[in-house]
Amino acid sequence: MHNTEAIQPDVLLPDLFRKYPGVRAVFDRWGLRGCGGPEGPQETLESFIRIHGVPRESFFAELRQAIEKGAQTQPASPPIYFESLADVIYKRFFKAGIIVALTAGCMMGAAILAVIATTKSFSSLALFPWLQAHANAQVFGWVGLFVMGFAYQAFPRFKFTTLSNPRLANLSLWLMVAGIASRLVAEPLAVQSFFFYLGFVSAILELAAASIFIRVILETLARSTQPSQSYDRFIYASLAWFALAALIEPVMYYLSNTAPDTQVLLRRIATFWGPYRDVQLLGFAVLMILGVSQRFIPAAYGFREPSARTSTIGFYLFNISLATGIVSYIAFYTTRLPIFRMGMAFSAVALLATLILFALNVRIFEHAGEHDRSLKFLRAAYVWAIISALMLVLFPMYNIATNQKFSHAFFGAYRHALTVGFISMMILGVSSKIVPILSGANLRRLNSLMLPFVLLNVGNLLRVSTQILTEHLSSWVWVALGASGLIEVTALTLWGMDLWKTMGKRDSNISNTTPSLEQSTAPSRRIDATMTVGRILDHFPGAEEVFLKHGFKDITNPFRRRTIAYAVSLETACRLRGVSVSELLAALNEKVNVSHRIPD
Repeated sequence: MHNTEAIQPDVLLPDLFRKYPGVRAVFDRWGLRGCGGPEGPQETLESFIRIHGVPRESFFAELRQAIEKGAQTQPASPPIYFESLADVIYKRFFKAGIIVALTAGCMMGAAILAVIATTKSFSSLALFPWLQAHANAQVFGWVGLFVMGFAYQAFPRFKFTTLSNPRLANLSLWLMVAGIASRLVAEPLAVQSFFFYLGFVSAILELAAASIFIRVILETLARSTQPSQSYDRFIYASLAWFALAALIEPVMYYLSNTAPDTQVLLRRIATFWGPYRDVQLLGFAVLMILGVSQRFIPAAYGFREPSARTSTIGFYLFNISLATGIVSYIAFYTTRLPIFRMGMAFSAVALLATLILFALNVRIFEHAGEHDRSLKFLRAAYVWAIISALMLVLFPMYNIATNQKFSHAFFGAYRHALTVGFISMMILGVSSKIVPILSGANLRRLNSLMLPFVLLNVGNLLRVSTQILTEHLSSWVWVALGASGLIEVTALTLWGMDLWKTMGKRDSNISNTTPSLEQSTAPSRRIDATMTVGRILDHFPGAEEVFLKHGFKDITNPFRRRTIAYAVSLETACRLRGVSVSELLAALNEKVNVSHRIPD
């Protein structure tokens, strides 16, 4: 008799599925759904258990049962593999994020930087509308789309549940893309009435997308029966800051396009734009990264578990720091009272302390149990995070030393260190880790991404240093500054091409003994009693009619259909209803079109 003791922790999942086909359903129940294609991801059993946070005892008990059942009864046909919309939705967000980054995001930023280098000025108001359109694309497009895609894919699996309302989640993609595109057109042309109002439309579209995203994620997390974890509060707080950022966006657009004269516009920029970017970048993006890092980094790379107590301290310190910094900044530039400088100083020091605390807590610089091409990005990201926070602490001293009230060059360099050095570097690292797993590609046979890694760090270092040096040295610094943008865009282009290719990749050395997706659509494939009701309804057109004829009226209830239907197998549902399993299976297989599959 088969038993799980013979299964080695370093066995690859495709090999395990070929030997014991029946265990795939067990893995799917514990979050594998859709990952890696029909053969499964090219990851080890130990890696799966660690990354998904699977309780070993329960998991191996189910594995043992599935193996023993498979040894006793050979099924008429192998299990049918499906990719639902929820399984592939991340690809759409990631691809959209790459497109935005290489057009309105980083590419436009590089073009603006070239103009700045040519004119040798960071304060030209003629560039302000273009900078706003670029910043909007970066925050809501580049960062927002990647965070949304990752959350839709990973959070249900972190919590052993399913994504709530995938079609609504998909709508948030198109709303966000439409909002970004509208703003790109409206912002530079807002002096004209039509485009001025188009800007408000874009803000509303982005608010709608953010609202849908928040709703879907909250509903998804609410489905889970898992106990709360220390990183959960980071996700909830990040969603709250994201909602605030989306709500404020129309107000900021109004302030930037209704100023009666240049002096009023400059005063509004000086007073409100810094805090608003903090809400977007620190409140939404950085807080989400810190939360996910605690769940993802130790599990993915074999580091020790982070301390829950340290996480709690860091959470409150970060949010107090952020709130204090926002209030103090607005208060100081409104009243000019020196006391509010103390609040800004406290905020900067607390932010630095928090980022160091989290780098230590996730053990990012310790010896990794598992090392691959993505880890160097994550380590570099935390280095840049600490550098950016240190720059913010030194900012008042730099102003005093250079006899300035506010150095736009130094503050802009700090922002770039944070956005490109930390946030973007984290996006590159995490996506380079998870996309090969989700696509079934062998991570160790892919491009090492060393060239984009080096180029992005060189470009970022060049940008941060030369932007500060423009206040002190000759014109050659401006040339180097302009070149930094081109270097960064080259790095992101190389990475984006690799990621796009990987999203459609399957490992070529996987045995063909496991049925392919095309094979699985043959007429011999049949619904079996182990499938959940929700999955049958999703993938077999006509199944709903059969269920209704057999008395399953609950499937018309939207809430039950989105929750209970995905947790109950057909066999269990029939037993609860007193319906013959064999009779319902026969009716379903006679009725449905088994060739249906949601495309990528």
